[in-house]
Amino acid sequence: MCCLLTVQGIAFADLTPAALLHHAHTSREAKAVLRPGKKDAKVFAGRAAWNVLHAMGHFPASTPATMRQALHRGQLTLKELVDRHPIRNQRVRQLLLDYFHRRKADTDYASLVNLVRHVTHHFWTGIEAINPEQADLNIPADLYSTWRRQISIRHDGKPRIGVDTIVIAVRSFYYDLHTWAADEPERWADWVAPCPVPPSELRGLAKRRRRINERSADRTRLRQPLLPLLVQHVEERYDRARVLLEHATAAVIDTSFTYDGRTYRRVLTAEDRTRARGGHRTPVRVRDNTGQLIHIEAEERKVELGACGRPYGTPCQHEHACIRCPMLQISPKMISRLDDLEGDLIARRTRAHAEGWAGEIEGLNLTLALLRTKRDESQRMARRPAVDLGIPARRRPKKAE
Repeated sequence: MCCLLTVQGIAFADLTPAALLHHAHTSREAKAVLRPGKKDAKVFAGRAAWNVLHAMGHFPASTPATMRQALHRGQLTLKELVDRHPIRNQRVRQLLLDYFHRRKADTDYASLVNLVRHVTHHFWTGIEAINPEQADLNIPADLYSTWRRQISIRHDGKPRIGVDTIVIAVRSFYYDLHTWAADEPERWADWVAPCPVPPSELRGLAKRRRRINERSADRTRLRQPLLPLLVQHVEERYDRARVLLEHATAAVIDTSFTYDGRTYRRVLTAEDRTRARGGHRTPVRVRDNTGQLIHIEAEERKVELGACGRPYGTPCQHEHACIRCPMLQISPKMISRLDDLEGDLIARRTRAHAEGWAGEIEGLNLTLALLRTKRDESQRMARRPAVDLGIPARRRPKKAE
């Protein structure tokens, strides 16, 4: 808290949930640069402070009880999506809200977010930045040409690859208004204007899309030869973590053992001692000869539960909390490991109930529900034998009669 108030230059009475979230995000970004690869580099600072401030009534009553709930609040409303991009003209803002509300019925959330970004941010806020007095959708040719040149370059000076997607979204926006005005003129007719996108913009679109697909295929071809190396690395990491866990489990607390030429010491942290006094199971942790604390069960869990169906090269929105991830495919061999994890989660939930940690209880209940669902699914798949589809063979030509 002292760090936050000092850096932001505010008094304690002026501390808001938004200020604490901003501090948590900036601290996390700084730790990612200063402590790359460390486990605490991805931890949000101020989680305990949030709980205390909420409990003492410092935050408004509508504020989520925990920082976890504030960070993972779910889908934004249309107003929140649009207001992320400030619009000068409030009549145009209301038009965009009405337009997106109409499109929301036949559009999934991810596509709606992209549509709002293309039409609101890339198009209209760009138009207002060039001509702040623009009050309708009748865009002159010179204004459109200036806007078109600007969006072709990103803020970092690099050429923008997805310009066609933005232009098509703008074109669809104008044509949708034309179509809807025929059925509901009282609502949409005032905004009907000629589409500023000339037909020449779409020439060569198929060719440009083929080039994008070619670049994607080329990246796949470049990475495919590295797949055996990745598999080898994962298998070696799993084998090492498994054997290290066996050695550490057999070791007595505060005693040293040697594995793979390195010395480790079985340790208990302050949190582990608190768990032990409460009769709960303590995780297996060791310190290596450099003093680094290693949670071996966590290291093993990252690579042993099964396969991840996430597309290659895409980020993990769950920050590798795999039990919650719908892309995790549990291996039937790891069902017993899920039983161990379930026992650990139940013990943590029992302690959370005793301590009154409402936010922690909610998160643990969610993880337990998803774990049991994945276990049931894996057991169901294990009961079904694999179907041999055979190898396709060329059909022999029929003999002439």
